[in-house]
Amino acid sequence: MRTANLLSTCALFCALLAGCEKAKMFTDEVQAKLAGKAASGLMELGGPEMDPELEALVDKTDEGYLFRRDISFPQEMDIRAEEVIAFDECQVFGRSPYGGVKDRLSLTNRKIRFYKRRSGSIDCTIEVDQIEKALDEKMSEEERASAITKSKDAGAQVSFNYTGGSWTTRKTTDFAKAMANQRHEKELDVRLSEDGLMSRARWFGQKRIKMGSKVQLSVDLLDLVFPRGTEGSATMTLVGIEGVHGHPCGIFEITGNLDFIEPATQESLEADGKTSLESGSKVWLSLLYPVVLRKDLHTVTTLKFGEVKNGGGIISGKMKLTTLLDWQIASNKKAAAPE
Repeated sequence: MRTANLLSTCALFCALLAGCEKAKMFTDEVQAKLAGKAASGLMELGGPEMDPELEALVDKTDEGYLFRRDISFPQEMDIRAEEVIAFDECQVFGRSPYGGVKDRLSLTNRKIRFYKRRSGSIDCTIEVDQIEKALDEKMSEEERASAITKSKDAGAQVSFNYTGGSWTTRKTTDFAKAMANQRHEKELDVRLSEDGLMSRARWFGQKRIKMGSKVQLSVDLLDLVFPRGTEGSATMTLVGIEGVHGHPCGIFEITGNLDFIEPATQESLEADGKTSLESGSKVWLSLLYPVVLRKDLHTVTTLKFGEVKNGGGIISGKMKLTTLLDWQIASNKKAAAPE
């Protein structure tokens, strides 16, 4: 499974090592590249109410809900995508140039991306990209001040154009922006669907879904919710209907087991692992477009980074993944209500 929306593997692993005393010298070199303290403001979820104009487009009968895909997907959107990955007392095993590492740590990786998609172009601002160490009442003021560190992409702006049937980075003479474009181009195919910039390739058919109905996601159907290439299986149960920033969504409880591989890059080790979706995991799927607007996944995850003896490591324990889209159509065009 390509896990661009699950982990920034190298940065997170180095951050986990940063909390281990034995690896302090090693991780100081990493932290030196992460500048300053980041803003902590995050999006507000708001209430579960649905926008009345959007609610009128929901297709519901006595036979259940139809998850529509007949409405033309908008080409102009403003989207704010928030992603939070929280490790809770996870076990960390690894090796740095200064010795072995074994510890239990809690960390949070928080990202917020703001997109402006217009016809043939996407502009993205990385508003927040930071790693937050768990605060402790015994921490000194200096330790608290350094508990939040930004990645080098925080504040970066990246741009893409649609040419020749595909999205490519926009040419620029600004070296820093060109490098940021290059880094983010590698995961653009995942971001397009995961952050709601385009419709998901796979969606529900014409069969209506009643409250309490189960949907089985075999390996070839997992990309309805997860990135393409996900392996394993999952079961979804429709348990409710509510708005996400006013947008009508079906709420599904989800359980299952997933396998994934994140290929190595110049900046990160290869990562592979297994995830079990625990009770309480939910996803919010739009009733109007093939888009997943929210995920709240409680997992037990084991991740292996490269070869432990050669500088890699293992993270194992509880991980919570939360994603949330504030998904707004920029144009004034109104979709058609169901007949």
